[in-house]
Amino acid sequence: RAYVNRAVFLSLGVLEWAFSIVGVFRSHSLSTVFSLIVQLLPWIVVGVGSLAIVLFALSRFMSSIYLRSSNTFSKYSDMVFKSPFETEIVNDGASTDKDTSFLQSTSVLDLDSIKVPQLAGDTSEKISNNLQMALLTGATGFIGSLLLRDLLMHRQQLLIPDGVAVIVRSKRGKSAQERIDRLLTQPMFDFLSAKEKVTLVHVIDGDVTLPDCGMNEDQMKAFCGLNVSHVFHCAAAVSFSQTLEEAAMSNITSSLQMQLLAKKLRNKRTKFVYISTAFVHGGNTGTKSKPLPEGLFSMHPYDPLELYKSMLGTQSYASSAMKELRFPNTYTFSKCICEHLLLADITTETVIIRPSIVGPSVQEPYEGWAGEKPSTIVAAACLYLKFPYNMWCFGKETVPFVPVDIVCRFAISKSFSCSDVCLYGNDEASFYEGVEDEKKDHSPCYRHEKTNLQKTIMTVAWNTASPASSSFSWVDYAFTITHLGSVCGQVNRVVAYAGLLLSTKIFPWCKFSLSTFHLFHSILVPAPIDGILDLCDRLNIKTRFARDLKALSPILDLPMLFFSFANQNFYFESDITAPAEFNGERYMFSCAVAAHRFIRVIERQRSSRSGQACTTNLREYSRLSHKQDSTSLVVAGADHAKPLSDLWWALTQPKGNVFIRFAGWVLAKVFRHTAMCIEVDVASFAELARALTSPKSLRPHVIVAPTHRSLYDFLIVSYIFFSLPEMGIDLPYIAAASDFESIPVIGWLASKAGAFFLTRGGTKVDSSLNDALDKITKNKSVAIEVFIEGKRSRCRTFSTPKTGFLRCAAETNEDFVILPITINYEGLPDEASLLEEASSGHCQTMTLPKLFNWFARAFSGKIKIGRVYISASDSLPMLNLANQSIRQFGHGIQSRHQ
Repeated sequence: RAYVNRAVFLSLGVLEWAFSIVGVFRSHSLSTVFSLIVQLLPWIVVGVGSLAIVLFALSRFMSSIYLRSSNTFSKYSDMVFKSPFETEIVNDGASTDKDTSFLQSTSVLDLDSIKVPQLAGDTSEKISNNLQMALLTGATGFIGSLLLRDLLMHRQQLLIPDGVAVIVRSKRGKSAQERIDRLLTQPMFDFLSAKEKVTLVHVIDGDVTLPDCGMNEDQMKAFCGLNVSHVFHCAAAVSFSQTLEEAAMSNITSSLQMQLLAKKLRNKRTKFVYISTAFVHGGNTGTKSKPLPEGLFSMHPYDPLELYKSMLGTQSYASSAMKELRFPNTYTFSKCICEHLLLADITTETVIIRPSIVGPSVQEPYEGWAGEKPSTIVAAACLYLKFPYNMWCFGKETVPFVPVDIVCRFAISKSFSCSDVCLYGNDEASFYEGVEDEKKDHSPCYRHEKTNLQKTIMTVAWNTASPASSSFSWVDYAFTITHLGSVCGQVNRVVAYAGLLLSTKIFPWCKFSLSTFHLFHSILVPAPIDGILDLCDRLNIKTRFARDLKALSPILDLPMLFFSFANQNFYFESDITAPAEFNGERYMFSCAVAAHRFIRVIERQRSSRSGQACTTNLREYSRLSHKQDSTSLVVAGADHAKPLSDLWWALTQPKGNVFIRFAGWVLAKVFRHTAMCIEVDVASFAELARALTSPKSLRPHVIVAPTHRSLYDFLIVSYIFFSLPEMGIDLPYIAAASDFESIPVIGWLASKAGAFFLTRGGTKVDSSLNDALDKITKNKSVAIEVFIEGKRSRCRTFSTPKTGFLRCAAETNEDFVILPITINYEGLPDEASLLEEASSGHCQTMTLPKLFNWFARAFSGKIKIGRVYISASDSLPMLNLANQSIRQFGHGIQSRHQ
């Protein structure tokens, strides 16, 4: 009621403003008011109609591009949806060989460049008498938490049996110990016992931006007594929108403080490992023949130390350098300065690790792990799913990503080596011996130590020798995110069409500069949103929509910060070559799935705080048995999240002629009145989508073979493919019984919607069926829906399969694949007629009056069928079927149904 009152108040305010403009209140003429309404009404109607026409034209134009540009969702939908059914080996004569090209590589972490060194051996006894450990900052972050796991898991191999000391600050009322205890409860640390979590992880409460991390004298004395072999500094503010002063404090000051702290440790050969970024080369991007080197980027004529001072002071000198050297943001600028300052201290052995854009794990602790908070490439997807009205500019350039587990293994591999590990490290004199010689021959990129030549700066990214299949483009990523968001109900397809048209077509074609894009973006996105928020504040409107806008407003500039990365190709010199079996497309989808999971967590948290149920079409089931949990999708029914308009939804779907769209609109309403929910096991369709997109063969025709228990069957199956075009299966032609052709109007509408009619029960081959198949399958790949059982089963058991259609399909010499689909009903919509048929002993024919009577009963709420669940089995190829084996093949389809 309060919202309605505010809406009325707002409407009256707008009317008052309009009336005051034309002087209505001064004239006090009622006729003038009516005259104004009469004059404005046509313009309003024309405006709304024009907008609808533009949006409809946009949908028609972008729909084919929307589906043609990516089929990633259809192939990897089982990464976000889970089927409750385990694939069973059925003796149906079909090959059960699986295409493994769609799986992710399990040998990525076996690359020589990222293998964990095997340091334990005859020195283990010496080490046990003088226990060493590693020191880690940023342990609660994305990279730091996985690095902590890897260090603990391989502590014996790395000769750090005493575990890892972590410097963590108290935050939001949680102490450092509480934050680490919470981190260690995650499943990724289950390999540790409760006792090991206490004895192997040493928590130090400190702030890395403060001198000595804010520790007092007693704490410092205890800290300096630790026997630390390596200090891993991962703590940083990965924010592209920080001011120069904030970036200097969080990324430079903290690093210099930690390097200084490493020198105070008991072990004078402690190695300092700094996690930087690969984008420290200003505006340079490298080329395939001359990639960006693993060396310091020259900041000439600027002095790094003076730049650091300027960032903390007046900032004019630093601003000038950042602009002239073409750094896109303060994060990369501060990282570059920090590298120079760290390597200027040659008394500390420093190793710099430069990862490119860090994404979710490819293998450890599990595929798609992305930490507790979204970062970089996943954060961009989260913002798009949460606020699809933002404007981006995605080019066809390759995403310079690297999985986080590769970053951690690389850092460990390059930081630990037999020649670098010091077993005791207490002889300060022996450490400083030779330093003067090193000063005379010091390179910013390499550290010479007697005869050992060790690289100081190393980049973690796929090098230029990596295969093209190991990467993906920003445009592909945008379409993949959109497909996932559209299916899961997070993105409206019309909004998606408009966003994709701008971000992947118009803006890249215009080749905007960053400043021009920033101008367009500021006019079209932040300015209107600031106006809406200002209006909400004035009217004291505190709806969830207003709260969401206010929370998102600080990160609306993220597209500008990604602009430099999304519209240029980057080439890096690196020791890492992606293996040939690494699946870049699957990894791209895992990034989108990680964003989807973060959005789901946010929605659940918000629902729990508000006490309201989370409105979603996803259904997640936890199984008590050993089998995995399952996730399905509700596509229709009373529990389905209703769109703003069923008619508008049907008109803007990517596929279907006007008759199919009309049928989709009607069916959406029918299903809402008769079914509680119609759920689809989306993951079960992924195997067919992979078979259809396999490069090994041409795309075959698909015969969709559902179970037949009700007249609803063909309506439900067709509706699924209409509402979920992202599954990659075409709208099917329907092989309907000839009885439907004789029904007035219905037969004509069915034929216009893609149905063709066949005669069942005859002893001869239907020649019209052969002609229909030849016409349908000519020069294109199609889907055909047919009921192998022929007529409906009256008692919910499987009827003997009919072979006429299969025999005709085999005689066409076309390549067909069968998709068995099982439809499970709680209650049948035509149960009354089935009971009457069973009692009378003869089948009833469908007539137009009976159909209208059924519709009247359905919309009056007299027909309730409860829940409907649809799942597909693995597909069956039709290969060289002889006449005598067709019936056996039909029984094989039914065995898949079962």
